[in-house]
Amino acid sequence: MFGFSSEEEWRSTARTLPSVLADIAKSKAGCKFREAIVVLWTQMTRAPAPIIHSYSLITESRISKAAEYFESQCGHPAWGFVVEDTDSCDAIVEKIGGLLRALEILYMSTSALGSLPADPVDQWLIRHGDAEVYVVPLARNAWRRAPRPEADMRPFWQRGLTRLRILPVAVDGARVRLYPLPGEFGRTRDPVFGAAVFPGLTLDVAPDDGRFHVRGVQAPDFEANILNACERSHRDGCLAAVFPELTIDDASLRAMKVALMRKPWGGPAVGSGRTPAFIVAGTWHQPCGDHFANVASVLDGNGFELFTYRKRFAFRHEQVPENIVPGDELPILVTGYGLITIAICLDFCIRSVALPFPHLDVDFVLVPSFGNAATMDGHLRTAYDLLDRCKTRSFVVQQVPVEEGGCALVLPPATEAQHRPKAVPQPECWRSYPG
Repeated sequence: MFGFSSEEEWRSTARTLPSVLADIAKSKAGCKFREAIVVLWTQMTRAPAPIIHSYSLITESRISKAAEYFESQCGHPAWGFVVEDTDSCDAIVEKIGGLLRALEILYMSTSALGSLPADPVDQWLIRHGDAEVYVVPLARNAWRRAPRPEADMRPFWQRGLTRLRILPVAVDGARVRLYPLPGEFGRTRDPVFGAAVFPGLTLDVAPDDGRFHVRGVQAPDFEANILNACERSHRDGCLAAVFPELTIDDASLRAMKVALMRKPWGGPAVGSGRTPAFIVAGTWHQPCGDHFANVASVLDGNGFELFTYRKRFAFRHEQVPENIVPGDELPILVTGYGLITIAICLDFCIRSVALPFPHLDVDFVLVPSFGNAATMDGHLRTAYDLLDRCKTRSFVVQQVPVEEGGCALVLPPATEAQHRPKAVPQPECWRSYPG
């Protein structure tokens, strides 16, 4: 999808919206509210930046007043939406904002949304023109109380829709895929995230015709620390536990799956009665044709694989690139605690290209990583960008090379005032952080 080339082009297209919406409103299909929402959302998100910014100059009380009007026009063509030739761009934005809010309210009040559908991809996919998106009935996590309506001037990305999310089906050459977390949709609790790291860890790096891959990993008490982390994730009642990049080889992954299935420490989480919802089981270089893929396995709390994610950007170590083929999927876990996606190290800290995360509108990004302080600095800058734009929180678990000292750096999923990486000293292999 491409944006409009000028304000006049955007305004000209906006004048056609009433007829487009009128055609949608005549439809008997149950998706008419969502289709109309997608049309309006697309008109806004393709607008030149000054037009999108103008939404943040309109108070929530004005948006709500406009929404009340359009709700009262529910039986009229195009829900009463009219664009006059004399309307300014600001006036059109206010009308779009009000109708978006009204349609959202109407859709949520007429749909059975108490449970996750059998096939959310099929149920939530909406196509209109060249737009193909998921309309996900899950509000954003509210990290802090919203301002009073008369003082609420948050930007469009944080307030354009308050009860729904619109996610692209594809972005940046990768397919967006939704993975519902069974038994977790509709549940809420204060999320806790666990970080599992390895004191004294070293990698066995193999050369590959001008590239490299990791063929082995060693650390004191390695297997014991993996099992301890699995147990602690249960006992601490974690929503998720994350192991670092390139630390969980195939044998360790098999052992982790068995431990999560059998739970030799004595059953469910002490004090919480829950297993962790899922575990990001580090990553490993797995053969992929003549190359490798840097693969993260995501398991549920009983050791069953939910999905795998392949790193998209190859790292360079002393100018020697990682011998991997890039992944072509962006997974999103759908949970009652919000939408959660995964990135691997450079996927999150690279600064030379635009990243897809602002388009995904997720609540959390979980990042297994391997690197030094400069790597974490890149993670921190991306995390700040996402926090500013859409209030997404980032949780980075980064193993630090032995030669860099220490054991690991962890970026907790915190607010602006607390968004600082925490050093994990050598003796520690587990910490948990409230979300």
